[in-house]
Amino acid sequence: MDSRLLRADAAIVGVGAAGLSLLAHLGRAGWRGTVVVVDDGATPLAERNWAWWSTGEGLLDAHATVVHGRARVAGQDWTRDLDLAPYAYRTITGEDLRAFATAPGESVHAVEWVAGTATGMRRHREGVEVEARAPDGSRVLIRSPQVFDSVGLAVPGHAVAGPHLDFLGWGVWSDRDIFTRDLVTFMDFRTAQDRGVAFMHVLPTSARVALVERTVFASGGAEGEIDHEPHLLRYLDEVLGAPDAEWSVVQGGTIPLDVPARSVPGVAGLTLLGSPAGAVKASTGYAFARIQAHSARIAAAMVQDAARARDDARGADDATPAGGGEAPARGDGVDVRGPASSRWYARLDRALLTAVREDPDGARRVLEELLLRATPEQLLRFLDEDLPLRQQLSLGARLPYSVFPRAYGRTFAGRTRL
Repeated sequence: MDSRLLRADAAIVGVGAAGLSLLAHLGRAGWRGTVVVVDDGATPLAERNWAWWSTGEGLLDAHATVVHGRARVAGQDWTRDLDLAPYAYRTITGEDLRAFATAPGESVHAVEWVAGTATGMRRHREGVEVEARAPDGSRVLIRSPQVFDSVGLAVPGHAVAGPHLDFLGWGVWSDRDIFTRDLVTFMDFRTAQDRGVAFMHVLPTSARVALVERTVFASGGAEGEIDHEPHLLRYLDEVLGAPDAEWSVVQGGTIPLDVPARSVPGVAGLTLLGSPAGAVKASTGYAFARIQAHSARIAAAMVQDAARARDDARGADDATPAGGGEAPARGDGVDVRGPASSRWYARLDRALLTAVREDPDGARRVLEELLLRATPEQLLRFLDEDLPLRQQLSLGARLPYSVFPRAYGRTFAGRTRL
């Protein structure tokens, strides 16, 4: 079978939120190298979208496909609508993110897209070599001094069985107004809780069209697949009052939780992205904002690395500033670890996951009380791991942690394994 060899200043494995975000940040940071991107196409970009909340200052904030200024949270017998200002809840589609990442005049120097499945990575005298198989079975070798792995090929078993989010999302549309355009349903617990802590999420794009998704915090020991369909149908009927709405499946799967931040020791020039790098926040499953922060740090390091290489090549007196628009010199490569939580927040996340496994009703009650009692800014800053400790303690004093003291005690004593 034929094979071909590609060389580039950088290579990205996986076209998801992490790979595309890094591409966007590299271009906006002024890095002007060549990039090879390899992806198997298993999940088309047309079927992907990612959400985050922010105050509008991020690189992608102004380019979100949909922006919501209000959010609804709900429990078994209550609902609460929140004005999110100064935050907004933003969503971007896969196609819009790719368009932004490759915008003419603002992207990296050149991108070559390779359709194929990455099958291996190894050290090479030119840096790192990635082997991929094209759909026709031919072999593609990609050699680069810097490779970014968002699929976890370099760390086999990174998505081992354990606590995870199991979700199914429907595209729902109706011939009458059933949604509020500016109101995203963030967490609604009015759904069956028999397979773990479960909640509904509704993301409208108009008064008649929305993504309606059901998510379950599931432990690794759960047996059998979770059947979301009857619960989605019940939610359309009983909560949205739209039993006649049409729908189609648009996304579904699992998101592993409690994945620690990782690097690949001893492999210079190989950096992990996304879930393998620990971007997923263990207690929520959200990763997009953390991916942006990681991508920004990587892009800055890449620019600095190229500047150092130019300085070494030309001498200190002839050094040129980084980001000048020319193709970067090849430096020693970068190794920027993933966005790990602080020890405090990591233990809080583990405590919640322990409670979800050991006392799911108690865990749901804590989440409901948090949604009921926190101000919108407190809630989002807490989830962003940016809430001052004094406010955390004040808020925590009003939450029913006593319903599962063993989870917190065992977690903070370091005796729990998830």
